[in-house]
Amino acid sequence: MINENILTKVILTTFFLTTTFAITNAQSVAVISEKTGVEPGQSLRQAIDNYSPAAPTVQTAGVYIRPTADQRFKRYVNKTIGTGLIGVGIGAAIQQLAEVPPEWENNFKGFARRFGSNFGENAIQETTAYGIEEVLKLDSKFYKSKKRDFGSRFKNALLSGVTARTPGGKRVFNPAPIIGSYTANLISTQVWYPKRYNYQDGLRQGTQGIGFTIGFGLLNEFLLNRK
Repeated sequence: MINENILTKVILTTFFLTTTFAITNAQSVAVISEKTGVEPGQSLRQAIDNYSPAAPTVQTAGVYIRPTADQRFKRYVNKTIGTGLIGVGIGAAIQQLAEVPPEWENNFKGFARRFGSNFGENAIQETTAYGIEEVLKLDSKFYKSKKRDFGSRFKNALLSGVTARTPGGKRVFNPAPIIGSYTANLISTQVWYPKRYNYQDGLRQGTQGIGFTIGFGLLNEFLLNRK
């Protein structure tokens, strides 16, 4: 009989590897499409026939301009191995003070394990979310509320954690951060956390991760991103 924990690890690892492959493919397609004007499934001949020179895009106040594929990819990299490391380090420091999990030593070695664990979770979460958003053609960049009253800004901050922009600028529900958070925490609790952790702990931590994402939206709206 196959051990249930081993089977779970195999399923989660397979899912992550499949998502990573989809991301690489989506990124390549997005770059080719934006650089050449050839949409997925469209032949080069069709692109040439349908091509008509357009005036340079000009940023207009109040008008949504979709980030390019390069900009979206750079944002993903920054959130994974750039400024995202700040959050990873802060989280590890808090866990160190709280001795979570208690099985990991309360010394430099323990901090290194917590930092590495948070880094892995963040990388899985951001990679999964980025891949889903590229496939669905969503832009999850944070945009401050155009209205300056407290209620509108508070609402914008809360919704930004679970919504994104379509290519046309419409705000829609974004499943990527939710799937990313649960995927990252389910994998971590099943693969490298102490053995007493199970999928229920992964679901609990995934829910907490979504809460942190929404909370960061409040920081972005009221304290950061002052442009």
